[in-house]
Parts: sequence; structure tokens; C-alpha cells
Amino acid sequence: MLAIVLTATFVALLWARLAVRSILLAKQSPRLTKTDTMEFTETNLPKVIAIVPAHNEQAGVAETIEGILAQNWPADKLQLIVVDDQSTDQTPTVLKEIHDREPSANRLSILTGASRPPGWAGKTWAVHQGVEAVDPTIEWLWMVDSDMKLSPNALAVAYSEACRTSADLVSLTAGVDARSVAQKATSLAMIHLLWQLYPLPHVNNPARPEALAHGAFLLIKREIYDRIGGMESLRQEIIEDIRLAQRVKSSGGVLAVRGAPDLTRTDFYGDLKDILNGLRKNAYAGMDYMPHKFWTGLIFGIIFTWLPLITFLLGITLSLKSAVSVATIAMTMIGMIGMTFQAQSLLPIVIYLGIPKWYAFSLPLGGSIYMWACCLSVLDYYRGRVIWRGRNFEIDKLHSKEAEVRIDK
Repeated sequence: MLAIVLTATFVALLWARLAVRSILLAKQSPRLTKTDTMEFTETNLPKVIAIVPAHNEQAGVAETIEGILAQNWPADKLQLIVVDDQSTDQTPTVLKEIHDREPSANRLSILTGASRPPGWAGKTWAVHQGVEAVDPTIEWLWMVDSDMKLSPNALAVAYSEACRTSADLVSLTAGVDARSVAQKATSLAMIHLLWQLYPLPHVNNPARPEALAHGAFLLIKREIYDRIGGMESLRQEIIEDIRLAQRVKSSGGVLAVRGAPDLTRTDFYGDLKDILNGLRKNAYAGMDYMPHKFWTGLIFGIIFTWLPLITFLLGITLSLKSAVSVATIAMTMIGMIGMTFQAQSLLPIVIYLGIPKWYAFSLPLGGSIYMWACCLSVLDYYRGRVIWRGRNFEIDKLHSKEAEVRIDK
């Protein structure tokens, strides 16, 4: 019992430190809103090419395309290329209907993606094809996932931020539309972990090594995109957004990553099965496929996620089953303190997501789902595959010698 009390005390102290850190980071990470635009004349705005990769996105791609075409940006300076990445659902039909309705044929192009060569992940290959199809002299590339809901000012705010900060890459982190308890708890746990590993004040500091980007919304200068080797240099990557940000920063580029839930929103995965399938595709990739990172993360994740609650419940149970003692009171109080600091650490993310505040106590649920997805991700890796939306990416082909062959441009 003494060991439990001492360990729980240590965990509670660490959660106290994380709670203070979370509050400070939240204060240092202001959100962008619809009004955070600079005054521009149309002649001063650059031409922008939006690239949307779409594989089996029949449910949301229409809203994304309409959101891009409705941006507060000169119509003759914004073009959109949608890459239909060999969809097997009704995505091609949806894209054709939208294209037929678009009055300006020059604004929207639909590109049928070619078969994926060995050594390429799905999204990197789709984006690569889109970039290769556009005028190389256009200054800015805007990469948008096909399930994004965009405010009409999203592009203008992102470009304004690039001008204010002299950024080479601007990435807006989206709000999450989650409905079920599992969706809300899991998105909360995942974002909390991500923001602890990649604090935005550190990411945006050129003097620090941390680099992060949200692949659903990337505005990047074509010059630096070409300098780092474009998607071809990331062709094997499952978490291509983080690797892209790392390459940009290591090459001397400036990152501007901002929270913007009022400007960009996306639906979280559906039911529990969808959540697990969505997270498992890149969980182990985020650990660089290193077993020690997985086991360390899993063991400490279980301890830090569950120990405060277990200690609290154990103290209550022992008090009810036997006489109340100093030990049971200590266990109950230490568990309660740990849970309180744990909730305080998650509260800034709860506010960011706009979900009820009691979800700050949901980490045992959300954290367990995420750890479950991590275990499945490791299992997939050792089976030699990554599965997403019915596609089987074989690990050995992603990392084969064939993948080292550059594609002629």
C-alpha cells in the first residue's frame, strides 16, 4: 500500500506540473479568428493553387470544394485541383457533378490519379500529382484535406499570418466536430498528447527544434516546397505533415502553426471501430517505428492515465470495507488531487474543442482508446501493413529499394 501511495503522489505531482504547463501554453497560443485579416488590395494578393487529395470521400468532399471556391479571395487568383486518388465509392460522380456546375472552368480541375508507384504512401502520391500539374511559377500552394469545413476567410487569415510572421508554411489546426462520448474523449486525449509533445510556442520558435503541421490545412510557399524536395522527399511517410514541417524548419524556413477552430473544422472518426482504424494507421509511425518508444509510452500512459482514478477508488473501497485509516484517507486524497490536476491539464483542450467541461475527467476512457489504437498500429506494422480506407500499404514496399528511385519530372 505504501508503494501505491508513493507512486500516486509522484504521479499527482507530475500532473500538477503538466496542469501549470498546459495553462501557460494555452495563454501563449492565441487562436486565429475570422477577423484576423490584414488589409490588402487585390493587386497585392498572390495567386494560390489549392490541392485536395480525395480517396473515398463522397460524404464530405463537396462541402470542402464549395468552401474553397467561396473564399474571400479574387476569383482569378485562386484555382483548385482535386486529385481523385482512385476512389472506389461515389467520389468520382460527386466530383463530376460539382465540376459541371462550376461556371468558370479555369477555377476547378479534376485530376484522375495514377496508380501508386512502389515506395509511395497514398496521400503523398496524390498531393505530388496535384503539385506536378500546376504552374510552377505560382507562389503559394494550399493543401486541404477533403473533409474540411472552411470559413470564407480561412485563406485570407492564413495568408495574413504568413505576411505578419514572414512564415514559409502556415498551418491551421482545425476544430473537431465530435458527437459521441468516445469521439470527444479520444479527440481530447489525442490533442492533449500532441500539444504536450509539440507545444505551439516551441513549434513557432525558429530557435527550437520542435516542428509540427496539421496536414488538413497547409499554406506553403512553392519556393521552399521545392527546396525541401516536395512530396517526393516524403513519399514513404504516413505522418507526412509532421515530416514536412520538420524539413521546412530544418532548411531554415519559418513555421506559423495556429489554432483556428472558428476557421477550419473537421469531423472526427465515426464509431469506435472507425476511431481505432483512423488512429492506428499513423500511431506507430509517430513513434518512428521504435519498440522502446511504444513500450515506454504504453507503460507510462497506463500509469499516468489510470493511477489517480484507481488510487481514489481503492481508498474509498478500503474505507468502506474496513475501518477508515490514515492510509485509506491518504490514498483517497492523493487520488483526488491527481484527478483534479489531470483534469486541469486537459481543460484548455476541452475549451478549445468546445465540449462540456466534465470531459476533462475523461482521460482514462480517451487515453485507453488511443493506447488500444497504438497496440493495433504496432501489430499492423509487424504484419507488414498499414490499412486505411480499404487500402493496404505494405511496409516492406514503402521502405524498399525501389522507393529510393526518384521519379523524373
